[in-house]
Amino acid sequence: MNTNHPEMDLVYAKDQRKQIAEEVNRLLTIHDWKAIRQLPDGKMKYVELTFARMPDPKKLAADAKGSGRTSNYSLLLLGRIARSGDIPEKIDYPIQVWDFGKDLVMIFLAF
Repeated sequence: MNTNHPEMDLVYAKDQRKQIAEEVNRLLTIHDWKAIRQLPDGKMKYVELTFARMPDPKKLAADAKGSGRTSNYSLLLLGRIARSGDIPEKIDYPIQVWDFGKDLVMIFLAF
C-alpha cells in the first residue's frame, strides 16, 4: 500500500500478482517436493498492541476527504469519536499459526 499515492495500489497489486505467478510457476518445475505428513494444528491468539501515537482529529478530518484505505479508516475513527468521544489506545492484533510438525509452520499476521 502506498499511502502517498493510493491510486497506485492497483498497479502494485497487479505487479505483485505477476511476481507471485512467476514464482509459483518456477517452483512447480522443481520435482523435489516433500510430502507433509501431518494435518495442521491451528492456533489463534490476539496480542494487545498500543498505538505509537494517537491521531489528531483535525488530521483525520482532512484525511477523510480523500479516497482509499487511509480515508476509510479516518472516517471510521471519526465516527467512533462522534459516538463515544474517544479513540482506542490499544488494538487486539490477531496472529494465526498453522503447524504441520517438523515440515512446515505457517504464520498469518493481520493487515
